[in-house]
Amino acid sequence: MINKFQCEDIKIEPIRENAVPIVITPHKGFIPSMAVLFQSIIDNSCEDDFYDIIIIHSVISEDIQERYKELFAGRQNFSLRFFHILKYIVRYSFFQKLVKKGSAYIATYYRLLIPELLYKYDKVIYLDADTIVKTNIALMMEFDISNVMVGAVRDIAGNRFYYSNKDLKTYRDEVIKLKNPDNYFNAGVMIMNPNAFTQKYTKEEWWEFVASRKWRSLDQDILNAACVGNVLIISCTWNYVEMREKRMEGHISEEDMEDMLRAMVNPCIIHYVGQYKPWTHCTIPYFEEFWYYAVRNSFFEDNFKMMGKSLAEERILERIQEGSIGLKSVIKILLTWVSAWLKRRFFMRNDRTEL
Repeated sequence: MINKFQCEDIKIEPIRENAVPIVITPHKGFIPSMAVLFQSIIDNSCEDDFYDIIIIHSVISEDIQERYKELFAGRQNFSLRFFHILKYIVRYSFFQKLVKKGSAYIATYYRLLIPELLYKYDKVIYLDADTIVKTNIALMMEFDISNVMVGAVRDIAGNRFYYSNKDLKTYRDEVIKLKNPDNYFNAGVMIMNPNAFTQKYTKEEWWEFVASRKWRSLDQDILNAACVGNVLIISCTWNYVEMREKRMEGHISEEDMEDMLRAMVNPCIIHYVGQYKPWTHCTIPYFEEFWYYAVRNSFFEDNFKMMGKSLAEERILERIQEGSIGLKSVIKILLTWVSAWLKRRFFMRNDRTEL
């Protein structure tokens, strides 16, 4: 499994005691949106906490890295570090095959490197780059995961299909082998215990397990299968995925329904899963929350350009034809979009005035 030819070692050391380590592994499509995630972390941070943000990647240019660093200029309680991973992962045949195929999903597997790269950390927060944070992310460090491998949120939106899709049920029962099928979790937001992974698996054993079969839901299935019986389930407010109450009724437990209803009012972390994102489609839930943070930094134009006019119009027309939105909603969407543009111009003018 291990090929050390032309490999480079990477050492990720804790930057200081009691820091809040946050790992993100973006692919190229999420480069502008990750700046919005950064802004949401900054805006909800506390001066008493120190945030150690670690980016594991293979696609971010030095110019973009410098632009990211400018977002944190003058903030003494933040560290932002980048680790280019390609010359490290070539030691593993699993990654060699993905690189050779030019897989679009390679970055999603980088989170599987966290146990070996951050083994000196007792606890690590992992965030997907298509999330925003609406509270102090340091609060996640209060979860006690000393006796488990990971803390995570149930994949409530996806788990409802377990009971109605025979093929999915068979796959999860025979491959993932969860003791409680409701505990299948979403791997987009996690608190990871690197030491618990390294105690259960050697590097060779870990990558043999990863490469042992074709996993339907990629790294998410791998982590669920690897962590059976070693997961702390936390409230879905920490990884809120938009869910419609009517679709959930009768398909999820009362406990999950209550948790979902509480979380949707004011989620701590919003996760924009699926095909439609707030930087490409202006009619998705929590669109306004994304743009509230997007207008506040220099990547606004990058995100705004991705919201093509024709695409936005097309989606709005689709929703009108479906009868799912009316005139008032259309006006609200357009006002939000225009307001975001005007706010960004206002912030830029103020910045120039201060200079």
